[in-house]
Amino acid sequence: MLYIDFGVGMADGLNGVGLRAVELATAMSDHTDVTVLVPDTPEAEILSVWPALRWASVREAAPVAGDVYWYGFATPPETVARFRAAQALCVFDAIVWPLEFLTYESVRTATVPPRAYQSHLADYLRRLRMADKFTVASIAERHVVIGMLSSAFWSPLSRMAPDLDSRFFVLPVGLSSRNENSSKSSEVAVNDELTLVWNGGTWNHYDPATAINAVLEARKDALKVHLQFLYPQRGMMTASLRAARAAADGSDAIRFAERPLGMRERVDVLRHATAAICAYQPHALWDLCPPMRLRETLLYQLPIIAPRRGALGDLIAEHHFGLAVQGTSPRYLVQAIRAVADPSERERMRKAAASLASDYLYESRSTAAWSWMTDGHIQ
Repeated sequence: MLYIDFGVGMADGLNGVGLRAVELATAMSDHTDVTVLVPDTPEAEILSVWPALRWASVREAAPVAGDVYWYGFATPPETVARFRAAQALCVFDAIVWPLEFLTYESVRTATVPPRAYQSHLADYLRRLRMADKFTVASIAERHVVIGMLSSAFWSPLSRMAPDLDSRFFVLPVGLSSRNENSSKSSEVAVNDELTLVWNGGTWNHYDPATAINAVLEARKDALKVHLQFLYPQRGMMTASLRAARAAADGSDAIRFAERPLGMRERVDVLRHATAAICAYQPHALWDLCPPMRLRETLLYQLPIIAPRRGALGDLIAEHHFGLAVQGTSPRYLVQAIRAVADPSERERMRKAAASLASDYLYESRSTAAWSWMTDGHIQ
């Protein structure tokens, strides 16, 4: 049995990590029995999109020796310890690293921020220590995890071959061929209205305020454009979201998500969007791998505007499915917005996204991933 437990709730819909968990489970189910462990009951539309998946609560799971337990950065360490005690093979999807904790609102606003950071770090290190193997989204992430292993622990490294090749598997951000858009026409529907979608979170390492300022500036130049946020903020209100709301200043051109969207609503927004926009200031986090919103670009053939700095900018520059802007000020984004307003430019980017999508299917890596998990050999 393969258990996938990324520790994220699904009662209010799926976020990026939740989508990765569900679609990896779908791809891996071609090779073994899979159970997705969730802390709550997934919303009905999620169950209808992936009807073949088996779902269970952590309490219902009964791991035995030989099972594989695939967990993530939000999985409680106590749960990992339970599966490890049952002699399951523990695989850590190490796609987040501790530098991100410095951006957490709960850390920044804590009475003693270093203590709050240390609490997150301690949990992360426990997850790291209990892993037998690691999936990462890029070679750069592999280097980061090896660095953390080598600086933090003697025990895990002492039982690993020095090349570490059998311990790591690179599994980029991607998608399953069985997804919420599977039954739709491959031709993406587009509104006459120019609608940009912010299809990710409003965490502090993002800069939605700059995107908003760019949209409002473009409207001053008579470009009819709106910005739609796809997700409400989970947990604490972030400084990033407060800045975004202040920048919007009540404009009806900026549409915040005040509630979670159902899967059908989400599909409708993405299928009718003109492009996605992702703004952030330079940060080492972005150098490791592209954010999960790359999935929507590939699945919906949705051009994306993003900074040139970072892994996402590298992919855009190489494959031309969007526009990578050189600067971080709104004026650079306005130029990009004007470019995606051109139907011929959009069509060129859509074709580029469509031609790349098959390279990022989890199914194309699932056979090798399962062999690696069970035998230690990468095919």
